[in-house]
Amino acid sequence: EDILAGETEIFKTWCVSVGGVSADSHVRRILNRIFGHEYSLLFNFTGRGGKKSYSKLAICPIVNGAVIESHKVTEQVVEDVCANFFRYAKDRKGGRSKRMKNL
Repeated sequence: EDILAGETEIFKTWCVSVGGVSADSHVRRILNRIFGHEYSLLFNFTGRGGKKSYSKLAICPIVNGAVIESHKVTEQVVEDVCANFFRYAKDRKGGRSKRMKNL
């Protein structure tokens, strides 16, 4: 976040350039590149349950703005996709199949 302070326009341009065929895929592509799998497990959208809050990070409004500008969607749509990205992070990279084997 300290690095981002003076580089918001560059970061927003990068977010727009990541692109996606829809707002949903655009948000997921950005978040995958920023967080990766292991780091995404430490976050959720609101910060509940002892996790860190994505919505309070400085990158949140920049990512929102980039996707809204690119796809003409509402902020609510972007926030819902972000929330689901973190909600289902544990299911990616074989997480779901590991849990199903343990049942």
